[in-house]
Formats: sequence, C-alpha cells, structure tokens
Amino acid sequence: MKKIKKIEVLIVGAGQAGLSISYLLAKHGIRHVVLEKGEVADSWKNQRWDIFQLTTQNWQNRLPGFRYKGKYPAHFSSKVEVTRYLESYQQKFKLPVKTGIEVQSINKKQNDLFEVLTNHGKYLASSVVIATGSFSTPNIPKEGSQLPQAICQIHSSAYRNPGSLPPGAVLVIGGGQSGFEIASDLSQRGRKVYLSMGRTFFLPRRYRGSDIMHWLSETGIVDLPASFFPGGPRMSSTPSPVILRDLSELETKKKPGSQACSFATWLNSSQVTLLGRFSFAEQSILNFDQNLPQALSEAKTYYQRVTRLIDSYIKKNKITSTAKGTDCAKIFFPMLLPTPSKIDLQHHPIKTVIWSTGFREKYSWIHLPVFSKNGNPQFKRGITQMPGFYFLGLHWLHNLKSGSLFGVKDDALYIFKDLLQVLSTQSFKPQIYPNTKSSLATVINTNSMR
Repeated sequence: MKKIKKIEVLIVGAGQAGLSISYLLAKHGIRHVVLEKGEVADSWKNQRWDIFQLTTQNWQNRLPGFRYKGKYPAHFSSKVEVTRYLESYQQKFKLPVKTGIEVQSINKKQNDLFEVLTNHGKYLASSVVIATGSFSTPNIPKEGSQLPQAICQIHSSAYRNPGSLPPGAVLVIGGGQSGFEIASDLSQRGRKVYLSMGRTFFLPRRYRGSDIMHWLSETGIVDLPASFFPGGPRMSSTPSPVILRDLSELETKKKPGSQACSFATWLNSSQVTLLGRFSFAEQSILNFDQNLPQALSEAKTYYQRVTRLIDSYIKKNKITSTAKGTDCAKIFFPMLLPTPSKIDLQHHPIKTVIWSTGFREKYSWIHLPVFSKNGNPQFKRGITQMPGFYFLGLHWLHNLKSGSLFGVKDDALYIFKDLLQVLSTQSFKPQIYPNTKSSLATVINTNSMR
C-alpha cells in the first residue's frame, strides 16, 4: 500500500501560475509540492501553432523573482522561448515539481485537511491551489456533431501549420486572438479562409506612437477589474481583446510591432471572408447569425473607452506623442457589407473546420462546495469560501492581465498572503524548510514578497 504523503500546500499545475505560487512558498521556506500531469509548461509546448508569439512584449515576462533581462525587451516571445523561460524558472529556483502525476480527486477530511488522490498515491494537504489555468480542456461545441463526416475538424490547440491540414478551404470558428492569427497564417500561405466570429473586442498593435501594451500598462488599464469593461461580469467568459498585427513580421523578422494594423486593414490585406457566429449545420448547409453589426458596435465602444483613457493620460501627463488619436469609427473599423447567413458546402470547398472556441474547464474531480450551479468556480480574486482552497491563473480571475506572464504574479501574491494566514490557524502546523530561519509569523508580516 502506497504511503500517504502529508504536505502543507499542494499545487495542481506547473504553468506560470503554479510556478509563481511555488516560488513564493519556496522563498519563505514553506513545504509544498507542485503536481503536473504532463510536463513543465506543457500547454505552451504542446498546444500552440508553429509561428505562435505572445501579444505581450518581452519586458512583460515578469514572474516573481524572474524579470526578463535579455537584449530584446520590445520583441514577442515564441512558444519555444516561453517554454524555455518557464523551464529555466523552475530549474533556477529548484521548485518542487513532480511531473506525470494526475490529480484524480480532491475531498475535504474531518481534520481540516484536503485529501488529494493521484495516479501515484494519496496526499493530505493543509491548503490546495488549483493552478491548471484556463487552457486545459479544449472546447468544441456540440454543433460540431452536425457537420458532415467528410469535414476534418480540429481544435485550435491542435493546429500547427497549413501543411498539417487537408487541401482546400478552411473555416475558422471563433474570433479571439487565436482565431484571427490562425486565419492570417492560413491566408498568407495561400488558403481560402472563412472566419466566423461572435462577440470580439479589438485593440491596435500600436497607438499614439507606442506599442499598445506600453499604454495599457502605463495607464493602469490592465489593472482595472472586469466590471469596468462593457459586459461586466461576462468578461470572464469573453476572450481578451484581439491585438491585430502584421503577421508578415513573424516571417520576415521585421522590428516587432513596426506595422500598425487596424481591423479594416487586416480584413483587406488578409482576404479572409468574415462571417457571423456559427449557429448550426443541416446536411451540407452551414448557418450563421447576423450578429456582426452588434458585435462591432460593442467592439467600437470598447475601443473608444480604452483609447480615450490613453488620450486623457497623455494629455494629463503632458506626454509628447508622435501621433494623434484617431477616430476609430472611421479608421479602425471597416464598413461591412451584409455577410452570408448560409454557406452550402457543395458550392464552397471547405474541407477543414478549426474550432477556435476556447477552453471549458472541467472540475468534476474536485468534490468541494466551491462551484456555482453551472459548475464555475466561485471566488474573490482566487480565494474561495473554503479556507485554504484557491484558484490561480484563470482568464479574467481579477483583471485583463490575470493568468498571463505579465499579471499572474500579482494574483499569486494576493492569495499567498491569505494562504499564510490560513496555515497559521490550522491544526496541521506547517513545517518550515530546515535551511531557512523564517518563522511563520515573520513570513506573514514580511514586506519582501515581491
């Protein structure tokens, strides 16, 4: 019989979220373990297309204790570079990651400990952090079963390059960052591409003479909670704003972000056929909603709200900008002609459908009262109503940058402080690493967590 392991803190997932909270615990000598069913940075390594790049710049790679210090702060990391960054982080600080271990269930015991059952035995933990992120379970809507069997269907996480697909036109369903960049990749390689989009927000790669991420950071927009933006609480199920860029930069090694790209210019240059939200399929007929006017109206509202905040910030701080603000209604967004509501596959050579429809996390293995009726985790910035149980690294967990390499540090620090308070009151007293001199009280009161 396998021995039951006791631990102060158990973390599920070894991506940027799990490694960040692990760093904070290790720095303050608190015994813990990180369980990962794949490998470190698994989703970055195995769920991105070949020419994937971050939309945030390298200077924003700033996990706690590990800021970017390379020669190219304005460039954008590839999936290989992100993987190396996370692997180096784990190795440099000797974070206690155990790979190939899948968590099968989590329950609460009467003695206030969490019982964590894995494929390699059982753990008892005082606290648990779920850091599996927002990209673990690909979501393919049930409407996929309505498509003809001859159509090749894959999720965007399985897309690598145009050569990996059957010959013929491609329908990309989903208008987030992945959907737009995959559509661009396919179009630039000579494929006929259709892009079906629902509710999507947009921002330019550059605005007022600087990269948009510079302004979002300077103004504090990335720190605003979801309630600030159109849609409020619905933001948690909405993709982050699409940052349109000239994807030829990925091939020609131009200076990153050197080409400003609006939705109108992207649509014109990509030659992608835009469609409304995919509704259903009936035999060879694909049906699409006529939602684009409403979607673009919401997108304009979002764009105007963000760019006006930037304009006000520039004016208030008397910043010399190399470019004036633009009227987004006239410049950024296109005048759309009516889009088709139906496509007959007998007359359109669509051979592949790529579902860029995000991910739907499944928590059936967590047997705790921390979910709403529809199965979504309930928390306040990652802290649930069950003391010692946390979520970290989720999309819009708190704000626009939550879960990213740029923002996960702030959320990790927030739950770390609560986690320390919980540990100090539980009957299963934490054991400090022998090579540290910190007491738990010192850890809780420390100001050196950053």
